[in-house]
Parts: sequence; C-alpha cells; structure tokens
Amino acid sequence: MKNYIRKIKENKKTFLAMLIILIIGIFLRTYHYDYLLRFGKDQARDAALIQSITEGKVSLPLLGPSMNELAFRLGPIYYYFEFLSAKIFGFTPPALAYPELLFSILTIPMLFFFLKKYFSNLISTALTAVYAVSFYAVQNGRFAWNPNSLMLFSMIFLYAFLELADKNSQKKWPWAVLAGAAFGIGIQLHLLYAAIVGLVFVISAIYLIKNKYLTLKNVVFILLVAFILNIPQVISEIQTRGGNVRAFFSGTGQETQNNISFPTNIFVDMGWHAQADTMFVAPYGSDTKLHIDTLSDSLSGNKNETKAIMKHLADIWYVGLGIILSLAGYILLFYYAYKEKDEKKKFFLQIISLYAVIAFLIFIPLAHMLELRYLLIVQFVPFVLLGLLIKFLEEKVGRWTIYLSLISLALLFAWNINANWSSFQSFLKGKGDPGVAIWGEEKAAGNFILAHSAPNQTIQMVYIPDEATKFVRPLGFFNESIQDYIVSLRDMQVDPPALNKNDAYFALILRKKTERNALKREVKKLNTFHITNSASFGRLEVYKLELIQ
Repeated sequence: MKNYIRKIKENKKTFLAMLIILIIGIFLRTYHYDYLLRFGKDQARDAALIQSITEGKVSLPLLGPSMNELAFRLGPIYYYFEFLSAKIFGFTPPALAYPELLFSILTIPMLFFFLKKYFSNLISTALTAVYAVSFYAVQNGRFAWNPNSLMLFSMIFLYAFLELADKNSQKKWPWAVLAGAAFGIGIQLHLLYAAIVGLVFVISAIYLIKNKYLTLKNVVFILLVAFILNIPQVISEIQTRGGNVRAFFSGTGQETQNNISFPTNIFVDMGWHAQADTMFVAPYGSDTKLHIDTLSDSLSGNKNETKAIMKHLADIWYVGLGIILSLAGYILLFYYAYKEKDEKKKFFLQIISLYAVIAFLIFIPLAHMLELRYLLIVQFVPFVLLGLLIKFLEEKVGRWTIYLSLISLALLFAWNINANWSSFQSFLKGKGDPGVAIWGEEKAAGNFILAHSAPNQTIQMVYIPDEATKFVRPLGFFNESIQDYIVSLRDMQVDPPALNKNDAYFALILRKKTERNALKREVKKLNTFHITNSASFGRLEVYKLELIQ
C-alpha cells in the first residue's frame, strides 16, 4: 500500500489528470442512463430470461446466448453477470446493463496501464482521454450486450501475460490467475475472443516457454482457472453428449460461406480495419456500411464529377486520411516491434503485432458480413497506433511535434464529446437514430398500452411499419400477451383474420407525419377499427384501436 501511495505522490499530475478523465468518462456513460438505455429485441429476450430466473421459474442456464443464426451457444457468464446485478440492485432492465457499464468504466484505467507498458505518462494519459470520451466506446458502454466487454478482457489477458513474461516479476501466480480469469470469461463472451486471444496465447506461450521466459506450470495454471470458469459448459456437453460442439461445427461453414473471392475479402477486411482504426477515435460515418464502398457508389455515375467531389469532400478527406493513418500505424507497429531494444517494450509490441495479424486473418472469411461491432475486440489497437505515430514524429521531426500531437488529440477529445452530447440531446428531444430502441420511450409506451387494456386481455399490435418492428419485443416485456407476430392493416383487407372483441388492439409508429397519415389512411380504408386514443413518447406514437361493432 505504501508503495502505491509513493507512486501517486511521485506522479501527482498524471494521477489528477486520470482522475478528471475518469470522472468525465463516467459522466458520459451514466448521463440519463435509465431513459437512454438501448433496449432492443436481444436485450428484451435476455431480460425475460433473467426475470424468470430471479422469480425462481427456471434455473440458471448452463449455456449463454446463441451466435447469430447458429445453433451454437456461448458460455453462460454473460447471463450470470446479469443475474448477479439483478440480485444486488433489483430486477430492472437498466440494472441488467450495470455489468457492461462497470466494465466500460474499468476499461479507462485499464487502457492507461496497458499503454504505460510502452509509452510515457503524458502520451498514455492523452490517448486514454480520447478513449474515455470515444463516441463508439461510450455508446457501447450504455447497454447490455455480450461483445461490449471484449476490449477489457482482451487487455487484462495481454497485460497479465506480459507480466508473466517479465523475468523480474517475483510472484507469477497472481498474474496467471488474472490471465486465466480473463481468458475464461472472454471465451464465453464471443467466439472471436476464443479464436484471436486463444491463438495469441498458444503462439506466445510456445515462444516464451522455448526461451525460458515462462514455465509450462504457468500455462497449465492459466488453463486450469479458465476451465473452472467454464465448468457449466462442460456439464452441458456431458448432458447433451456434445450437442453444443456439434452445433458449432455444423454451423460454422454456413457463417463463413459467401460468393466473394478471397482477394476481394482481403481488401474488404483491410477497409473495415482502416475504418475501425478511425471510427474508434473519431465519430464520423456509418458503423454498418463500409465508407469506401459508400463513397465509391456516391461518386460513380455522376455527370458532373467536380460537383460530386466537392459535395463529398469531407467524406473523401476522412476515408483517405483514415486509410493513410491506419496503414502508417501498422507499418510503424511492425517497424518498432523489430527495432526496439528494450526487452519488455519489444515483447509488448510483438504481442500487439501478433494480435493484430491474427485478428486480420480471422476476419478474412467473415469480410462479407463485417460491421464495426465485430471489431470491438481490436478496439484498443488504434490507440497503440496513434501513440506510435506520435513517437515517430517526435523522433524524426522534433520534440515540438509532441505539442502538435497533443493539440490534435485535444481536438479529437472535443469532437467525441460533442458527438456524444448531440446524440444524447437528440434522443431526449424525441429524435435520434430510428435504428436504436431506447428504454425510456419503450417504458412509457408500454405503460400506455397496459393502462388502456384490461389485465387479462390479449394485446394485438395490428399496425407497425418496418422501421418500428424492433420495438415490439421490448414492448412485449411489459405484458407477455403482446404479440411478436404483427397482422398489418393492409393484409387484413386481403385476408381478414378472425378478430376477437375481447382483445386489445394497438398501432405503433415512429413519430413522422408520413407514417401518421399512412396509419389513418389504412384505418379508414379497412373500416374495421376506429382510433380512440393516442399518445407520443419521444419518437414513438401509440394508438388505441377499437373494433367497429
């Protein structure tokens, strides 16, 4: 303890700066947390399960969420975290997301200590400041989703592994426990963690054992801790005679099949990595579309090329600069990994290089389905690359470039804060991304539906435009009788269903004049319902419909 206090006293400015950064990071992650909580169909599905567990209706599962369209399921620790949070704080959808919130906050100091393995206090603090307010990091720390914590557990594993490889480290076992715990948790959060971190672990362990930096006993201990944390999966496999493993091998080929050529996949993979390297530090553009493809489509086929270029000048600048900085960053990563003389720093860069290369190779067959969310596992890499660019400029151009670099990072800091604040205010004003479902609106809309229906009534949602279908399952969280299946009013004209006068009927739209007019037009044309009540909740509008007797 005295040693830590002494270090704080010796680094007062860094400690104070990190404290301020942490406070800002916590504020952004908790601002109007309950209302702005992202609560989509996956979160509603998980919430229904945890509610059943807390009420004693079902037991804790031995397996976790399924992987996309695969029958394969991850380990259950994500559900265990949610269950533990519900037991401590009481069952509410916001409480279920507290573990991801906590992990997102912990990632801030973890990144600082991780970067300190190679960079100075000043550079590590400045880079951590940008991450603390990073738009994508903040937004992903504000809702429950199993991949959100991949960055934290990846860094914990790598940090502990670096400590194990340190010949001067006196006590190895605490680092082996930490590495094993991070590995055991991470492989239950996503298959990408198991593939990328697992390969880094195996390759690094072989190299370190061969060069006597690590003992086989340390490796076995890491695996033992990871195994203990995954015992529920083992029990499940015994009970089902390997059912989950069979599901993995039967479904993996389908997930990676595509008609795109291998060279094209490589270029798409490169494009997504460059986009991730920029979007994780600068909030610009779509996280579901490859910017370079979108830009190419926008520029091609235009008769006036000059006008088209001027119109998309900001996009061209962003994409071009992103590719250049990403390419330069990786070149410097490999360059310094080869050149570095300090043994500890050299291994830090080598393990980051290995991690980045393995991640790139793993993503090649998945290139056709990539989105930014898949690259959360490499979210810390851009900050290492930025640090190396600053180091290179300082060495080759002069010490004064450090101040230019700090000004650039300050601008990124301000840009990210503005993006986060604008996003918050947009949702609070009833606007915001229509693709994001938030708890505050859903809770209010759900309460309206319950207030205008009897306790035992079946609730039918008979009109929801495609844009609003994502809200159905979250609304069903309020009342199990709210139907996921939607009979559109337009379909009723062709094939009228049997309507029950004892049911409660509602329509839901996103609050737009065109959708409001379309709903009223369909109701009038069908002549089966009339609107008796309606209310607006942020972006949502809910209409109570009564059958015409």
